[in-house]
Amino acid sequence: MAGMPGDVQDPRIVSLEWEGHRIEAVRDSYIVQMPESGAAASGASEYRSVETAIVAGWLSRPIGGGFYEVAAPGSSVEEVSNWAKAIGAESLSPNAIFRPQALKQREPNDTLYRSGALWGLNNSKDADIDAPEAWATQTGSKDIIVAVMDSGIDYTHRDLQQNLWNRDVANAKRPAGVPEIPKNRFGLFGWDSVNNDDDVWPLRGGADGRQDDFPNHYPNAPYYDQHGTEVSGIIGGKGNNAEGTVGVNWDVSIYTAKIFDDRELVPNTYVQWPERFPEPLYVSTLTRFVDAATRIIELKRDYRQNIVVVNMSFGWYGGTSIVTNTIINQLNEAGILVVAAAGNNHLNPSSGSLNWEGEATSFYPAAYSNVIAVAASDQNDKLTDFTNWGSWVDIAAPGVNIWSTIPTGNPPKPVGSPIGYRDTSVQPADWAVTTGSNFTGGTSMAAPFVTGVAALVAAEFKRYTGKLPSPMFVRRAILEGADIKPSL
Repeated sequence: MAGMPGDVQDPRIVSLEWEGHRIEAVRDSYIVQMPESGAAASGASEYRSVETAIVAGWLSRPIGGGFYEVAAPGSSVEEVSNWAKAIGAESLSPNAIFRPQALKQREPNDTLYRSGALWGLNNSKDADIDAPEAWATQTGSKDIIVAVMDSGIDYTHRDLQQNLWNRDVANAKRPAGVPEIPKNRFGLFGWDSVNNDDDVWPLRGGADGRQDDFPNHYPNAPYYDQHGTEVSGIIGGKGNNAEGTVGVNWDVSIYTAKIFDDRELVPNTYVQWPERFPEPLYVSTLTRFVDAATRIIELKRDYRQNIVVVNMSFGWYGGTSIVTNTIINQLNEAGILVVAAAGNNHLNPSSGSLNWEGEATSFYPAAYSNVIAVAASDQNDKLTDFTNWGSWVDIAAPGVNIWSTIPTGNPPKPVGSPIGYRDTSVQPADWAVTTGSNFTGGTSMAAPFVTGVAALVAAEFKRYTGKLPSPMFVRRAILEGADIKPSL
């Protein structure tokens, strides 16, 4: 992103269109070149020196070689251009900005970041995503929307509340002619495609938050599905608020598409195999996937919401289908990039590795060619011992010992309630902790790092051009900007 605007726009600097390109320049400042011979340029009404022709209120000074700096406060580019032509100038150019290219960094004051726990963003071995270097240019924008298809979100979490897409806010800002976004289609923060309602809270089990037999395994813990809240925290945990975690984006708008079940489909799994399955197994369905995806497409297409990427930290073996292939294509056609987890079974399906059912098959949706497939790497920039891998995988991102946000209580909760964080690769004895932090792992946690970068790219592109980038532009920016590591 060399030469692009800084993360805070200085009022002395303006971004403008010039000869088919967008450039940065000193506001109201121009460089005028006059013919050294005194002959008027073609089309000029007469030759006049800059000093004698200067407009009242403007200023000029010679800078050598027939060039003059002209300050024209309050005048348009067209007015200055017409003036330069009229006095016989050979050329006119905005006083362009050049930026030094020493590597800069910007770091937030969030406590987990300051402690060094968020190694995926920055660490001493450089086995990270170089977040501080990116933040020196861009820390994210509320104008950019990321859709998270997952298990819901703790919308009361202090590190997430400010970075949630909000239907009421979106309606208040909608352009003229754009219809109002209906609550019965998109909720306030997103839609629950499991229960077909507008509450995306990540509660599983009965109304009291417990499975009937869940307390036998975790006697002190109400059961919340933390997965979607963890993923969202990696993408967009509020940055620089002096507490908790920080996401790849300090500011962003997260639309929640809940597709995983509130109620256990196989409730006794962990009772039979507690060592292998430390928590109950749960799944989603194709019905929920299609319902959530079509709402996301509709929200962008019909209501002009700036959704640029959707995170899919889930998947399936068994191949593609007309339905899933169509949905992925429709998302791309709508201008929405798809980022997906590569899977956690240490397989390379492209080389004939077998899954647990003895089948040589790829992991979808990551294996689709128009999806960014994300493997998991560790603190040493090596692939983890669980991640799927192979030529079909596009990129690796941090995927072990990843701290992120977790749900912290039953809704509704008052503002200021304890916030939650979790190291996502360890299951504590009682993870409903009031301090709110723990860590996790898996390609599910690697994918949102890439999704977060996609949102940063889109925010910078939009600020620089005023438009949203295409999925292909974002994909190329991510893959071509990644480090090439022999260990991967």
